[in-house]
Amino acid sequence: MNRDAISVEMNEGSLSIQASRKEKSADGESTVSFNRLVSIPDEVESTKVTAVYENGILTVTLPRREASKPKKISVSVN
Repeated sequence: MNRDAISVEMNEGSLSIQASRKEKSADGESTVSFNRLVSIPDEVESTKVTAVYENGILTVTLPRREASKPKKISVSVN
């Protein structure tokens, strides 16, 4: 697969991965397509999703949102 033939998109809680390539055979040339749509939980920080294609392997990283940390509130005396 060529990196330029791979498309990874996040859209409204789902991850779409699409790819295509042309194959030559004795009968001629044909196109092979791949398409996957995966539901992504709300805990994923969609603005920080990354995809890396290396040595024929596509790795998509879906980082979780940081949990809201407790905030210490000081109590004052009147």
